[in-house]
Amino acid sequence: MPNSKPSLQKFIKEHTIKIELNIRLDIIGRRNSVADCTKRARLAIDHLEKHFGPIVARRHDVEIENEQWDSIDLHQNLIVGLNPGADFASMFRNIAAIEELAVLLEQDCIAVYNPSCNRGSLIGPRPDKWGWFSKEKFVRFAEMC
Repeated sequence: MPNSKPSLQKFIKEHTIKIELNIRLDIIGRRNSVADCTKRARLAIDHLEKHFGPIVARRHDVEIENEQWDSIDLHQNLIVGLNPGADFASMFRNIAAIEELAVLLEQDCIAVYNPSCNRGSLIGPRPDKWGWFSKEKFVRFAEMC
């Protein structure tokens, strides 16, 4: 999948990535072909650009061994870097926009990480199903470049 515009190099020159998102694209009980997840990725990018302006995004698909079924599962993800507004009021709009995206994508939550304070959280309608944010499981945007 191509990057959302502008180019990564231009974005890094003009902006600082302040928030990173890990967005799961496959949905339990739904069609999860690569084409289906590519449509969901486009929906996510459009939604985030509408609310946050320019973003950078990369697909990160991982094959995971499923020992219970003796098979390989493809976990399809979108890794996003963005620079939200820093004022107090925009913080609540940012959280609402990410929660709205989780609902649009039929996800329990989206993992959000703030590198400047080394903290993350799960934002969405059902974060309690996944426990606490785990930095060890979080894929950093810098690792994707």
